[in-house]
Amino acid sequence: AVFYLRIGVAELVPRVLHGGGFDYWESGMDIPMGEDLYESFINYQARIVAELDALSREFGFETLDATRPIDETADLLVRRVERLLEQSGPPAAPR
Repeated sequence: AVFYLRIGVAELVPRVLHGGGFDYWESGMDIPMGEDLYESFINYQARIVAELDALSREFGFETLDATRPIDETADLLVRRVERLLEQSGPPAAPR
C-alpha cells in the first residue's frame, strides 16, 4: 500500500517554519531553484508535489488530505492501515 499524505506548498510553509525553518536539502538548494531558501523551497516543493500527484494518478496511491491538523492526519492514517490489515487476514503460520 502507498499512502500519499498530500499537502500543498502554501499549507506546508507554516509547518516548516514552525518546525525550525527551511532546510538546505528540502529547499532544493543543491540545484538552486531560487535566489534564497524561501524561493527555492517554494519552487522545489511545488515540483515535488506535481510529480507525486502524477505518480498518485498513475499508480493509484491512496491520497490522504494532510492539510488537516497533524494529529488528525496521523489518526486517519492509522485507521487506513488498520483497515488494510483487517482485510488481509491473519498472517500465515510459519513452516
